[in-house]
Amino acid sequence: MDVEERVRVLKAASESYYNSGTPLMTDAEYDLLIDELRIADPNNAFLKKVGAAPSGEIFKHIIPVGSQEKLKNREEFDSWIKQVNEASQGQNVTGYVIQFKLDGITIVLYYENGNFIRALTRGDGTKGECISTNVLKMQNVKSNLPQNFTGQLRGEILLPKSVFAQEFAKLGYKNPRNTVAGLSRDQKTTDLQKHFIVKYFDSFGVELKTELDRKELFDQFDLDSVETKFFSNPEELWQAYKQIEENRSSLDFEIDGVIMRAMSLAAQEKMGMSSDLRPRGQRCIKFEAMGAATKLVSVELTIGHTGAIIPTGKLQPVNIGGVTISSVLLNNYDEIRRLDIAVGDTVRVIRAGDVIPKVESVLERPENRQPILPPENCIVCGEPLVVEGASLLCTNEECEGKAIRRIKSWVKKRDIKFLGDDLLERLFEEHGVKEPHQLYALDYEFLSQVKRGEIIYRCPKCGFEGTEEEQRNHETPRKDS
Repeated sequence: MDVEERVRVLKAASESYYNSGTPLMTDAEYDLLIDELRIADPNNAFLKKVGAAPSGEIFKHIIPVGSQEKLKNREEFDSWIKQVNEASQGQNVTGYVIQFKLDGITIVLYYENGNFIRALTRGDGTKGECISTNVLKMQNVKSNLPQNFTGQLRGEILLPKSVFAQEFAKLGYKNPRNTVAGLSRDQKTTDLQKHFIVKYFDSFGVELKTELDRKELFDQFDLDSVETKFFSNPEELWQAYKQIEENRSSLDFEIDGVIMRAMSLAAQEKMGMSSDLRPRGQRCIKFEAMGAATKLVSVELTIGHTGAIIPTGKLQPVNIGGVTISSVLLNNYDEIRRLDIAVGDTVRVIRAGDVIPKVESVLERPENRQPILPPENCIVCGEPLVVEGASLLCTNEECEGKAIRRIKSWVKKRDIKFLGDDLLERLFEEHGVKEPHQLYALDYEFLSQVKRGEIIYRCPKCGFEGTEEEQRNHETPRKDS
């Protein structure tokens, strides 16, 4: 991959990650491409960019919003500690800070005389999109601060994992970060942003001496901040990082690493900035994606509502970070060829972003492995497939596979109750419901008839599930409603 192609891929990945919330690659893959670009073309303009170009109503940041340089190992950590100690000499302030690197969306809130003015996304680091209306709906955000503060507060917009599971998973959202990235910038009228929480980690506008002073400032404003711990001993700081990495799956929000800072803000200022606007007084250490080895036992094909054929790998169940993983999207046949993966292989599966299962690599290829070959015809209607980009598509507009997926997607996104897959398939196959709008013409009398037959039901009293025949023999039969 030459420099031009590498930059093109990085731009696409950055745009997707920051503006749609949907990652095209793992953090590790992105960081590897960045490192390769630094070696091949250290002065490339892309290396000076942060985030992605904003859209919508745009404002310029008063102070650029950069990101942190990474520490990759203990050797780099020790070198950074030495730099911090040298910059801290003679300032009567020593020590270090460690914080969770929250995996959400960075936001900058502007206040004047204690009154909220606007909230901007990080954008490209110099300009951000104004999303004030949505931010004011979020928890831990104040339209008026208890003190006469003029300046900026920086924070991270988060969605707790427990709230995501209860309120958003059923609506078809993929994971907490994607949900935050999409809905924070969504201009449609909705109150879903009320579930989001802002945690603060930085401030500008009040003269402070230490990171501890900054933490106390947030407390004075009655605002929750990112969990922060203070250390005077570098070894204790390093061990704190290792402990956080070990316990991260127990947290109710996503973190993808830690941030380390010099305790002294004067030392941070003295250490300055890198050429790509990364503060030398701060560093981040990203965690490795949680993963485990398992076996690919089969591949199942489904068809999406666009007609794309989607290969899904079925795995020997494996526990990763407290979650049992038994299947993983293989995305498309280009990805299958890139991985050189086949049924029977032993693979390393990670949870990309600690959420999405993904095959990272093949660990073992046995002699009796079975190649995964792309189909030539649609798995539902039998029509020939066409290649469009990286996808295999069925272009038959009458394909029932595409139609039923459109209906299921419509129902899921609108959280319509009591229309499960079994009932939707019965309506589609036997009663001519081929488009979502036809659902709204159905009445109670009609649906009460469709529910009969072999449709599985759940007893509202004890949770027993069975067919209509089993229902008649159940001691607490379901009542029609």
